[in-house]
Amino acid sequence: MDTLFTVLSNKFIAKKDSPLWARRAQAEEPLMAKLHSFFELGMPANTTLTLRVFRSILHYLAGDVVRLPRPGEENRLLDFVVQSAPANIMMGREFARNLGLLMASRECLSGVNHTLKKALSAQWLYYNIVSPNLDRCFPDPMTSEREAVNRAVAFFSMVQYIDYELYVHDVPKIARAAIRSLSTFKVGSETESLLAVLLRILERCPDELREHLSGLISGVIAVYGMARNVAAAAQYMPAANPSAGNENGNGVEQTYKAKSSRTKDRNPIPTRVYALRFFRQLTQSGYETHLLLPHRKGLLRPLAAACGDSVREIRRAALEARQTWKDLD
Repeated sequence: MDTLFTVLSNKFIAKKDSPLWARRAQAEEPLMAKLHSFFELGMPANTTLTLRVFRSILHYLAGDVVRLPRPGEENRLLDFVVQSAPANIMMGREFARNLGLLMASRECLSGVNHTLKKALSAQWLYYNIVSPNLDRCFPDPMTSEREAVNRAVAFFSMVQYIDYELYVHDVPKIARAAIRSLSTFKVGSETESLLAVLLRILERCPDELREHLSGLISGVIAVYGMARNVAAAAQYMPAANPSAGNENGNGVEQTYKAKSSRTKDRNPIPTRVYALRFFRQLTQSGYETHLLLPHRKGLLRPLAAACGDSVREIRRAALEARQTWKDLD
């Protein structure tokens, strides 16, 4: 059903003065009312249903925004979702965690469905939807600590699907937000998106992270330790399809799944793999040895332990990272 929402909204073509446009705006009013009820009330009686409806609305919007709005074209529903969802007191963090769906609906927006997709849509998305959250990732007199964390969750959940070239000028600010988020994000999809962005920056422009190197290494080590503890507590067991990648399509194997339903949304495997890849990339990014050597002793022990992990992808990444750090002179 979500795929149908995405494709149908993508196919909507009408001029702003067309009667179809007015009918569409009228049809969106119930969605606005439903969101208002989500954001204004306390904790809903059925949080699962609330998130399900919210995700369907995001799929509907995802098909619309890739068409690239015309100049002067207003999307009240999109603006309301992006601005209001992370600020919600009771479920803002869950809403923020799902905002990446605005950028991630690639399967149903493929050429098979004859998608209407403009070349500049990704650029428009970043500067109008994603980037405004970056300035609010830090607490200030107008932004509470809770909302700042939620805004950071929303930012990284979306920016992980954006090409590096579009946010290259924001990398210094993104690095500061990332260092702060290493100590505030929960293990799972939050740390996964955060580390995915950090790894991409490290691969593309390591000099942007040079001045933050010590804090980044310490923070990623701490995140890896938390993810390892979550894995141990979750009692992971083999999944049915050990060769499948995760839902973000990043190629990280999902060879285990949690026995406890409480931890299913906090899968630590992608986080651990991204952290291990980050450690390996540090030694291949042209940093001076004296910047890395102080961290070698603290890294080799967890890397050695990870080499014997039960998850194949973690073993492989750990072996590669450990070898590069052992060879560091």
